[in-house]
Amino acid sequence: MRVACVGVVLALYSAWTYAQVTTTIGNGVTGDGSLLVPVDELGAWYVNFNTGAGGDLYDPVGFTVPGTPTFATGTYLFVGTSYREALVEEPTWAQSWDDTSLTHSVTSSLTAFDYAYNDGVPDTAKSGYDVTSGDGVVNLHIDLTTAVRRPAYVVQVYRITNNASTSINFKLYRTWDMDLVWDFNFENDQVCGGTFGGQGYASQGEEGIPEITFSLSSLNPISCYVGSKRTYVVDPNDPSCPVMGYGTDFQEWNAYGVPSCWCNFVAYFGTGPGCSSSGAFGDGHIGVEVPVSLAAGATTEVVFVHTYGSGTPALCNLADVNTDGVVDDADLLEILFAFGNTAPNADVDTNFDGVVDDADLLNVLFNFGSSC
Repeated sequence: MRVACVGVVLALYSAWTYAQVTTTIGNGVTGDGSLLVPVDELGAWYVNFNTGAGGDLYDPVGFTVPGTPTFATGTYLFVGTSYREALVEEPTWAQSWDDTSLTHSVTSSLTAFDYAYNDGVPDTAKSGYDVTSGDGVVNLHIDLTTAVRRPAYVVQVYRITNNASTSINFKLYRTWDMDLVWDFNFENDQVCGGTFGGQGYASQGEEGIPEITFSLSSLNPISCYVGSKRTYVVDPNDPSCPVMGYGTDFQEWNAYGVPSCWCNFVAYFGTGPGCSSSGAFGDGHIGVEVPVSLAAGATTEVVFVHTYGSGTPALCNLADVNTDGVVDDADLLEILFAFGNTAPNADVDTNFDGVVDDADLLNVLFNFGSSC
């Protein structure tokens, strides 16, 4: 049904042109726990909106059939209520959210690397692009790293530099629109809001089955998360509060971020943390929003984590090498034992540059004692 609807949109916009470049990265696992992600230059992955083909491929532990959990996931960039850009290259999604207030241009081609595990499978993708406004107010350069790691999670690092002559405040909103059909029904997924690492995150899955539950989080302070179910009315007494829709619908786009009445809200539950029940029908999506302030010439990093097969995020700190929730002696020892190695068989390459070196050691030392 969703594919048919967007097919009409595609026909209406057939003259619209776009560039779409993707590369597939994975965790190199065969069978249970295997994950392949076809990420594009701007950091999104999705099925073809017109045909439903493609998308990520995940094999949950204990299941005999892999599936495609993601309909679409991508990042929106909002600057106040004047500028916005959908950082996606799926043609229907990108054209429907086309806004002349901002434009993007790719500056570094999308390249895949076998940085981890030494298994011959590309696991890390890098690209670079600019996001600018015609009046010069917005002039951001983004170096993007997308890395698939074991057991099955995806880390995205947006390294952002403000090349404008003045400071800027903006938001990055990551939305994850999933259709979980292992039980042959994508409308009975449970959506949740939780806390991890001292802040909120969102998850979606089949109730009571962690192997087919997925979580979305950030390593940066977030402004809010949302667990949405389509057609749910958040506040019937507030006509300005939009009815929840698909993760690729216009509600968040039109509001230049998560609508305030949705902030930290879980459909059919209320203000989180908490969960809807599988009996609450409606197509689900989840999202987290990160506010960013950058002085002229300054650089920062925003990190999103997609965790497959768990309702709890895989990590809250990149220096937590063994992902046990605390940066401690064990992480330091793993760095020291792997020092100088390329393609290590562990997450000791904490900055995803393909080698375990001083930068990784310093990352652990600076974060020593931090915990989730």
